[in-house]
Amino acid sequence: MRKTTDERIGVIIVLACGIVWGLSGVMSQILFSSSDMTAEWLVVLRMSIAGFSILVYKVCKTGKDVFRILKNGRDFCRFFIYMMSIMLMQFSYSKAIQTSNAATATVLQYTYPVFILLFTAFEKKKMPRLYESIAVFFAFTGVYLIATHGRPYTLQITKEALFWGIVSSLAFVVYTVYPKKMYEKYDGACMLGLAMFFDSFIMLSVTGCYHKLFAVTQKVVILTGIITLFGCMIPLITYNIGVRKLGNVRASLFVTVEPVFCALAAAVLGISKFEKIDVVGFLLILIPVEAVAVMSFKNGDLSKKQ
Repeated sequence: MRKTTDERIGVIIVLACGIVWGLSGVMSQILFSSSDMTAEWLVVLRMSIAGFSILVYKVCKTGKDVFRILKNGRDFCRFFIYMMSIMLMQFSYSKAIQTSNAATATVLQYTYPVFILLFTAFEKKKMPRLYESIAVFFAFTGVYLIATHGRPYTLQITKEALFWGIVSSLAFVVYTVYPKKMYEKYDGACMLGLAMFFDSFIMLSVTGCYHKLFAVTQKVVILTGIITLFGCMIPLITYNIGVRKLGNVRASLFVTVEPVFCALAAAVLGISKFEKIDVVGFLLILIPVEAVAVMSFKNGDLSKKQ
């Protein structure tokens, strides 16, 4: 009974995270289209506020030394790579939204399971199964249709949007695969808070966005607050709880509600218009990703709590 209750709670948490992440993407698109806010500034504000808040929360609640990972030279080098993956993931996703739309950026990012599959096959020096190879083919066909609408010599989205969308997917792969061993030694929330807090200052200095300020209006403050709270702080903390109750595989099945909700919300609000070929492209990416996760789970390739 307890196990069933935990699983139900896990499903609710993961679904809620997917929905608020999708809402955050739509809010980001509205913010970019209705103000002079840039992806650079949004990422700086979002990561600095979220990172600082998470660190304060961890210190007050657990009294842990949140800087412990910085005191070990080898672990710090690993943490630096983890930190860069988060910064690149956050920035490239926001940049993809700014140069296209929330739904397209989110669906492109959701090609990450395909890249994880290819990485795993390369690492283990083992060819993917037939159904995995078919999923890879359909996913990349979906990207092709979204980008070209079936016309190979013309792009329907900008080269910049396509580039940043794929980069966000690859960065998500590094963020997912690389820090597994560090999680065994350090608190995941502390690592996340520390990484985002430092990333915000790196981002500020590297992009030089402080040279170009944006107009601070009530709308900008409200939207930025919503994006920070519901697109960063709350889901990043609570999603890990859902994963612990469901496992990575089951969690990945339910969190795919994010691109679906994002596309529906964008269409309902009238901020994005999609052609039939776009919808086909979305489905060619999302359905194979779900199918591979389901098949892997049924075949016992991944345990429930993996």
